[in-house]
Amino acid sequence: MIITTNYKSLKLCKHGLSTWDAMLSVALQVTNEYMTSIKGSSIKDLVIEKIGLPKMPQQMELDSGESIIRGRISWMLSKLAVGGLL
Repeated sequence: MIITTNYKSLKLCKHGLSTWDAMLSVALQVTNEYMTSIKGSSIKDLVIEKIGLPKMPQQMELDSGESIIRGRISWMLSKLAVGGLL
């Protein structure tokens, strides 16, 4: 199975960032590469690195100051955990 990891090839939102559901397979691939458990913050960093997201989009924030991409990855991790995949 080929997993698309280039953020430009993933489904994007209006901000030009990957949607949370587009990063599901990338997150599963990242967590599968580690034999030990890793923290959510580390998974976020690894997913961002894996999809090759440039610094500018990484720095996009909501009015509240929350990182948009990290928020999307948090939603994705939550969905995977609820589904029993993490």
